[in-house]
Amino acid sequence: MKTNTLCAVLLTSSLLFCGLPLSAQNEAENQATSTEQSGDRMSKKDMRRAQRANWKPEDFLPKAGSWALSINANPLLNPGYIFDFDDDYDASGIGGSAYLSPVLSIAGKYMITDNLGIRLNVGWLYNLKSEGKYTRDDMAYMADRQSTAKVVDRENFHNAGASFNVAAEYRIGKRRVQGVVGGGLIYAFNYFGFNYSYGNAITPDNPSPSFTNFYYDTPHRDGFGSTRYLRRFYGAAPTHYLGLMGFVGVEWFISPWFSLGAEVNVAAVYNWTQKLYDEFEGFNQETQQRETWREDIAPSSHGFTFGTGNFGANFNLTFYFNRNTDK
Repeated sequence: MKTNTLCAVLLTSSLLFCGLPLSAQNEAENQATSTEQSGDRMSKKDMRRAQRANWKPEDFLPKAGSWALSINANPLLNPGYIFDFDDDYDASGIGGSAYLSPVLSIAGKYMITDNLGIRLNVGWLYNLKSEGKYTRDDMAYMADRQSTAKVVDRENFHNAGASFNVAAEYRIGKRRVQGVVGGGLIYAFNYFGFNYSYGNAITPDNPSPSFTNFYYDTPHRDGFGSTRYLRRFYGAAPTHYLGLMGFVGVEWFISPWFSLGAEVNVAAVYNWTQKLYDEFEGFNQETQQRETWREDIAPSSHGFTFGTGNFGANFNLTFYFNRNTDK
């Protein structure tokens, strides 16, 4: 009797299970699988947290094969190097020489070993200030003496520069705060200059056009009328710098992927300049034609610079990649 009852129960259960829709069976299986996978994910999270809690100080430090991107800032450098366009501008600042240590620069780094790395630092700037002024449209005035038409004269100020530094660094220490020393080659250049354009051209029909004298010092040349600037350098000719730079600093690893640092730079640099000249245009009263010419202002020069490029002012944020912290 008991055997017959047990067989009846098993038969009934089998019929009910087989009678369920296939979709319901699949849904039940998916829910079980999902629950199992969710449990796996949680266990992996817990495993990572436990692993990070057991990190040692050396686990925060870069390893051979790691590479990084740094943003370097020199906040004490004279900000006028970027924003000041006045004629009495002084490029020196309490932070050092702008041509060697730009206010902001970007560096890439690759670790050859756990302690030895190479890096390339690039800083650049380009500023253009274009000032326009209205003056009478001579051609329209010749056609109609009542004309109020205007043309635009323009003074364009260019300020450009760049700094490139290829260096090797060596890291000292096994704690999260490391010392960093190194050095390498540096090349830089800077340039200041003005270009001029005028709405009224100098022609035989209009040998003395109306124009704006931006510089308030009209160039003079015997036998020429309506002389005006086309180009002039500001302060000095384009200058180039080439030499060696050494540095020493510290780096604090907040995590294995991010650090804060500060450095002091010392540079020994040879510099040279091109010939300095201004360029003009005017109306040749003998040939009755417009002509352009250059006037030499200063010959080429050279010199030597040695000192701290940005003493106590170079701070950097560094992001490390290709880190394996799960081993």
